[in-house]
Amino acid sequence: GDLNGQNGWQTSPSNTALVQTQTVYEGSQALSVSSISNQQSTIINLFATSGANTIWADMRVHAVPAAMPTGAMDAAAAYYFDPAGRLVVYDGQQASNNWVVLTNHAPVSTGVWTRLTLKLDYTTAEWSIYLNGAVVGANLGFAGLRPGFAAFRIDAGDAFADELRISTDIHQGSDADSDGMSDLSEMEYFGNTDQTATGDFDGD
Repeated sequence: GDLNGQNGWQTSPSNTALVQTQTVYEGSQALSVSSISNQQSTIINLFATSGANTIWADMRVHAVPAAMPTGAMDAAAAYYFDPAGRLVVYDGQQASNNWVVLTNHAPVSTGVWTRLTLKLDYTTAEWSIYLNGAVVGANLGFAGLRPGFAAFRIDAGDAFADELRISTDIHQGSDADSDGMSDLSEMEYFGNTDQTATGDFDGD
Protein backbone atom coordinates (compact mmCIF):
# COMPACT_ATOMS: atom_id res chain seq x y z
CA GLY A 1 0.00 0.00 0.00
CA ASP A 2 0.87 3.70 -0.01
CA LEU A 3 3.87 4.49 2.23
CA ASN A 4 2.47 7.95 3.01
CA GLY A 5 1.46 8.14 6.67
CA GLN A 6 3.16 4.90 7.70
CA ASN A 7 5.66 5.21 10.59
CA GLY A 8 6.15 8.93 10.01
CA TRP A 9 6.88 8.74 6.27
CA GLN A 10 5.55 11.49 4.00
CA THR A 11 5.40 11.14 0.23
CA SER A 12 4.53 13.42 -2.66
CA PRO A 13 2.79 13.02 -5.07
CA SER A 14 0.50 10.48 -3.43
CA ASN A 15 0.71 6.81 -4.43
CA THR A 16 4.22 7.13 -5.88
CA ALA A 17 5.89 5.28 -2.99
CA LEU A 18 4.38 1.89 -2.30
CA VAL A 19 5.17 -0.96 0.06
CA GLN A 20 5.06 -4.00 -2.23
CA THR A 21 5.93 -7.71 -2.16
CA GLN A 22 7.04 -8.49 -5.74
CA THR A 23 10.56 -7.05 -5.79
CA VAL A 24 12.38 -7.41 -2.46
CA TYR A 25 15.94 -7.88 -1.27
CA GLU A 26 15.17 -9.59 2.03
CA GLY A 27 12.02 -10.47 3.89
CA SER A 28 8.59 -10.05 2.32
CA GLN A 29 8.26 -6.30 1.61
CA ALA A 30 10.24 -3.47 0.01
CA LEU A 31 9.71 0.06 -1.22
CA SER A 32 8.75 0.71 -4.83
CA VAL A 33 9.05 4.28 -6.14
CA SER A 34 7.49 5.47 -9.39
CA SER A 35 7.16 8.78 -11.17
CA ILE A 36 3.96 10.41 -12.43
CA SER A 37 4.12 12.41 -15.66
CA ASN A 38 7.93 12.62 -15.31
CA GLN A 39 7.56 14.08 -11.81
CA GLN A 40 9.84 12.42 -9.27
CA SER A 41 8.57 11.09 -5.99
CA THR A 42 9.76 12.78 -2.80
CA ILE A 43 9.87 10.61 0.32
CA ILE A 44 10.85 12.04 3.69
CA ASN A 45 10.88 11.08 7.34
CA LEU A 46 11.61 13.66 10.03
CA PHE A 47 13.63 12.67 13.09
CA ALA A 48 14.20 14.35 16.43
CA THR A 49 17.81 15.54 16.48
CA SER A 50 19.71 12.96 18.52
CA GLY A 51 22.75 15.09 19.32
CA ALA A 52 25.01 12.33 18.00
CA ASN A 53 28.05 13.53 16.08
CA THR A 54 28.09 10.58 13.66
CA ILE A 55 25.12 9.00 11.89
CA TRP A 56 25.17 5.91 9.65
CA ALA A 57 22.52 5.15 7.02
CA ASP A 58 22.54 1.76 5.32
CA MET A 59 20.20 0.50 2.59
CA ARG A 60 19.79 -1.75 -0.43
CA VAL A 61 18.71 -0.09 -3.66
CA HIS A 62 18.27 -0.77 -7.35
CA ALA A 63 20.72 1.46 -9.19
CA VAL A 64 18.63 3.52 -11.59
CA PRO A 65 20.22 6.26 -13.76
CA ALA A 66 19.16 9.79 -12.88
CA ALA A 67 19.82 13.32 -14.09
CA MET A 68 21.96 15.76 -12.14
CA PRO A 69 19.82 17.65 -9.60
CA THR A 70 19.56 21.37 -10.12
CA GLY A 71 19.33 24.22 -7.65
CA ALA A 72 20.69 24.53 -4.12
CA MET A 73 21.23 21.32 -2.18
CA ASP A 74 19.12 21.35 0.97
CA ALA A 75 20.83 18.32 2.53
CA ALA A 76 24.03 17.20 4.22
CA ALA A 77 24.72 14.49 1.61
CA ALA A 78 23.46 14.03 -1.95
CA TYR A 79 24.23 11.49 -4.66
CA TYR A 80 22.82 9.69 -7.69
CA PHE A 81 23.78 7.07 -10.31
CA ASP A 82 24.63 8.30 -13.80
CA PRO A 83 23.72 6.42 -17.03
CA ALA A 84 27.11 4.66 -16.96
CA GLY A 85 26.38 3.10 -13.55
CA ARG A 86 28.77 5.40 -11.69
CA LEU A 87 27.99 7.09 -8.41
CA VAL A 88 27.96 10.87 -8.61
CA VAL A 89 28.38 12.60 -5.24
CA TYR A 90 28.07 16.17 -4.03
CA ASP A 91 31.26 17.52 -2.44
CA GLY A 92 30.64 20.81 -0.71
CA GLN A 93 34.38 21.40 -0.36
CA GLN A 94 34.82 21.91 -4.10
CA ALA A 95 35.08 25.55 -5.15
CA SER A 96 33.07 24.73 -8.29
CA ASN A 97 31.69 21.69 -10.09
CA ASN A 98 30.51 20.20 -6.80
CA TRP A 99 29.11 17.08 -8.46
CA VAL A 100 31.94 14.52 -8.70
CA VAL A 101 31.75 11.28 -10.71
CA LEU A 102 33.36 8.40 -8.80
CA THR A 103 35.45 6.29 -11.16
CA ASN A 104 37.04 4.07 -8.49
CA HIS A 105 34.32 1.42 -8.61
CA ALA A 106 32.99 -0.94 -11.25
CA PRO A 107 29.85 0.33 -12.99
CA VAL A 108 26.70 -0.83 -11.22
CA SER A 109 24.15 -2.64 -13.36
CA THR A 110 20.63 -1.28 -13.54
CA GLY A 111 18.09 -3.33 -11.63
CA VAL A 112 20.61 -5.14 -9.41
CA TRP A 113 20.35 -4.86 -5.63
CA THR A 114 23.25 -2.73 -4.41
CA ARG A 115 24.23 -1.83 -0.87
CA LEU A 116 24.80 1.85 -0.11
CA THR A 117 26.09 3.10 3.24
CA LEU A 118 26.46 6.74 4.26
CA LYS A 119 28.53 8.06 7.15
CA LEU A 120 27.58 11.59 8.23
CA ASP A 121 30.03 13.39 10.52
CA TYR A 122 28.39 16.50 11.97
CA THR A 123 31.57 17.54 13.82
CA THR A 124 33.63 17.98 10.64
CA ALA A 125 30.63 18.60 8.31
CA GLU A 126 31.91 15.77 6.10
CA TRP A 127 30.38 12.58 4.77
CA SER A 128 31.52 9.32 3.21
CA ILE A 129 29.77 6.81 0.97
CA TYR A 130 30.32 3.06 0.72
CA LEU A 131 29.33 0.80 -2.16
CA ASN A 132 28.76 -2.83 -1.16
CA GLY A 133 30.81 -2.29 1.99
CA ALA A 134 33.84 -0.57 0.42
CA VAL A 135 34.41 3.16 0.73
CA VAL A 136 34.29 4.91 -2.65
CA GLY A 137 34.00 8.53 -1.48
CA ALA A 138 35.49 9.86 1.75
CA ASN A 139 35.72 13.21 3.55
CA LEU A 140 33.25 14.88 1.20
CA GLY A 141 31.99 18.27 2.31
CA PHE A 142 28.36 18.58 3.33
CA ALA A 143 26.11 19.88 0.60
CA GLY A 144 24.45 22.17 3.13
CA LEU A 145 25.44 22.97 6.70
CA ARG A 146 23.40 21.05 9.24
CA PRO A 147 23.71 21.14 13.07
CA GLY A 148 22.58 17.52 13.33
CA PHE A 149 20.67 14.70 11.68
CA ALA A 150 17.00 15.62 11.38
CA ALA A 151 15.56 13.96 8.26
CA PHE A 152 16.08 11.24 5.66
CA ARG A 153 14.87 12.00 2.14
CA ILE A 154 14.65 10.19 -1.18
CA ASP A 155 13.98 11.91 -4.49
CA ALA A 156 13.61 9.34 -7.25
CA GLY A 157 11.76 8.30 -10.36
CA ASP A 158 11.39 4.55 -10.83
CA ALA A 159 13.35 2.71 -8.12
CA PHE A 160 13.32 0.09 -5.38
CA ALA A 161 14.75 0.26 -1.85
CA ASP A 162 14.93 -2.19 1.02
CA GLU A 163 16.61 -2.77 4.40
CA LEU A 164 16.97 0.90 5.37
CA ARG A 165 18.72 1.29 8.72
CA ILE A 166 19.75 4.54 10.41
CA SER A 167 21.86 4.45 13.59
CA THR A 168 24.82 5.86 15.46
CA ASP A 169 26.79 2.60 15.16
CA ILE A 170 29.28 1.48 12.52
CA HIS A 171 27.43 -0.70 10.06
CA GLN A 172 28.46 -4.32 9.76
CA GLY A 173 30.51 -4.99 6.64
CA SER A 174 31.74 -1.41 6.07
CA ASP A 175 35.47 -1.20 5.35
CA ALA A 176 36.50 2.47 5.29
CA ASP A 177 40.20 1.81 4.72
CA SER A 178 39.64 -1.07 2.26
CA ASP A 179 42.02 -3.34 4.17
CA GLY A 180 39.90 -6.46 3.90
CA MET A 181 38.68 -6.29 7.52
CA SER A 182 35.38 -4.74 8.49
CA ASP A 183 35.47 -1.55 10.55
CA LEU A 184 33.10 -3.13 13.08
CA SER A 185 35.45 -6.08 13.67
CA GLU A 186 38.48 -3.80 13.99
CA MET A 187 36.75 -1.60 16.57
CA GLU A 188 35.31 -4.56 18.48
CA TYR A 189 38.58 -6.49 18.79
CA PHE A 190 41.27 -3.79 18.58
CA GLY A 191 39.61 -0.50 19.47
CA ASN A 192 40.78 1.16 16.24
CA THR A 193 40.65 0.69 12.46
CA ASP A 194 44.43 0.40 11.99
CA GLN A 195 44.48 -3.39 11.59
CA THR A 196 44.39 -5.45 8.40
CA ALA A 197 42.98 -8.85 7.47
CA THR A 198 46.54 -10.27 7.10
CA GLY A 199 48.16 -8.40 9.98
CA ASP A 200 49.56 -9.92 13.20
CA PHE A 201 48.31 -7.71 16.00
CA ASP A 202 49.94 -9.67 18.85
CA GLY A 203 53.07 -10.75 16.96
CA ASP A 204 52.42 -14.47 17.16
